[in-house]
Amino acid sequence: PVSGALEIPEKTVLGIPVTAIGYDAFYEQEGITSVEIPDSVIEIGFNAFSYCTALESVRLPDGLVKIDSCAFAGCESLKEISLPGNLQELGSMVFTDCLSLEGIVIPESVTTIPMCSFRNCTALKEVVLHSNIKAIEMEAFSNTALEKITLPEGLIDIYEWAFSDCASLKEVILPDSLETIFSMAFAYTAIEEITIPRNAKIYSTAFSGMNFGRYSAEPQINFIFVRPSFFAFSAARTITFSTFSTAIKLTSGCLFAISIANCPLPQPISILTGLSLPKISL
Repeated sequence: PVSGALEIPEKTVLGIPVTAIGYDAFYEQEGITSVEIPDSVIEIGFNAFSYCTALESVRLPDGLVKIDSCAFAGCESLKEISLPGNLQELGSMVFTDCLSLEGIVIPESVTTIPMCSFRNCTALKEVVLHSNIKAIEMEAFSNTALEKITLPEGLIDIYEWAFSDCASLKEVILPDSLETIFSMAFAYTAIEEITIPRNAKIYSTAFSGMNFGRYSAEPQINFIFVRPSFFAFSAARTITFSTFSTAIKLTSGCLFAISIANCPLPQPISILTGLSLPKISL
């Protein structure tokens, strides 16, 4: 077993440059406390350092291009890690269950936050995303300690459960570029007020299980398609729709099971058949 500070050599004993850390290379080496990776390395493989539970710090080389799936999953003592500016690809579950990780800056070279990347990083409070991010995939930041986040202009899709179960998340700023918020994306968070950008499509239960104080939409919004159970089982007190230049369309059941004190709806509005609006005062 490997323990203490690990310094990976730049060349093998035969003088061959070390360019990658392989599959399962240091999997479950629970004695490793720090890792120094040489500049020759461009790729860290699947499960390379996963469940190194004592690992606290990692030095990544500037030329690193890829960190594969689960590479640092379960490194529960890892508090911080600096991702290099040339990094192009993060694998799924790459930092999942890193219970001590407090912050992360995603470099501009990364365009997608993969599935479950930071899931169950229960100390994660600070996330910086740059404008090249186009998609945040399923469960990417679920069950983290985020309190607020500004999502960058250029972001197009937020996938299922991306920020779900972030019990402290109260403030989210969505970009005008956003096109789709998929089911359960912000479910069971503490968001009190949110503005939905123009043309965004909102899928079922995207904001379910929340205690909204206010919901609003951009004044110049042209089209918003709210799918079933948008606020299902929410305890929203006020939902405010701004003046729209064209119709807002609400599909069947999109406001199902809500107890809302005030829900004024704009004109023109197209309510599709079967819409259920129990306990709503218009």
